[in-house]
Amino acid sequence: MSDAQVPKGWAVHVTPETLIRFEDLLISEWAEISNKADVAWGTLFTTPLYHAEGVQAIYDACCAKAGVDSHPLTVKEATSVFELVPEDLPTQYQDGIPDPKADEVSTAS
Repeated sequence: MSDAQVPKGWAVHVTPETLIRFEDLLISEWAEISNKADVAWGTLFTTPLYHAEGVQAIYDACCAKAGVDSHPLTVKEATSVFELVPEDLPTQYQDGIPDPKADEVSTAS
């Protein structure tokens, strides 16, 4: 599968080392984000940068999830901390179920 075909999802860099993927937020957290921004959560999940109130609410929730302090974002910061990243999906399945051994590194001795 080429990079263009790899499914991508939104994530927020709350620190240079810490990335919070949208799908890691609870539905209850998305409901709170949606209420703060007054925008449907599905719209914010798929097009977060279209709504200024949503950008800040999502960033705040991701910071809270990571246990780091949030701050008001500038447009420049928002466009650099929000990123489309490859989905964190299993690479192999067995009988329709993710194969946990598929991603293990094996070494021959």
